[in-house]
Amino acid sequence: MTNLIYEAFFCFISMFSFGLIFRLSFNLKFMIIASLNSVAGWSVYRLLESQGQSRYLAYFLGALTCAILGEIIARFVRAPASIFYVIGCLPLVPGGGIYLTMLYLTDNKQDMFLATFIDTIIISGAIAVAILISGTFFRLFKRRKANENPWPYRRI
Repeated sequence: MTNLIYEAFFCFISMFSFGLIFRLSFNLKFMIIASLNSVAGWSVYRLLESQGQSRYLAYFLGALTCAILGEIIARFVRAPASIFYVIGCLPLVPGGGIYLTMLYLTDNKQDMFLATFIDTIIISGAIAVAILISGTFFRLFKRRKANENPWPYRRI
């Protein structure tokens, strides 16, 4: 448990620093909230992984947590949700897998390359699908709330 607290603390510090270095937002309040969003996503991922769940499910639910919280926070503070997505999902990006994939490719280890490539693609796809599901859900909910037709085509 103390390991999770340390990881959450360093996740907050690193994502806050990343946002400052790359100037993802000029509002300090947004950076703090987005960093807390990344802590929530990372904590969900680590808790599920420590309980023996599938890595892919843990990545998906961690990214879904970040995406849903990012959409909710964006509605409350009236800011673009992408600020909270980028910082929130960044700790989940499989950077080590991408590095190992390229290393095995250049070292001509085809078996290891293929295994890490597929693993990295599945993790990246899980993160992308989680963001897609969250964004789609909130757009449909917003249209229904405005009494519009949620489907872009009319029935004949």
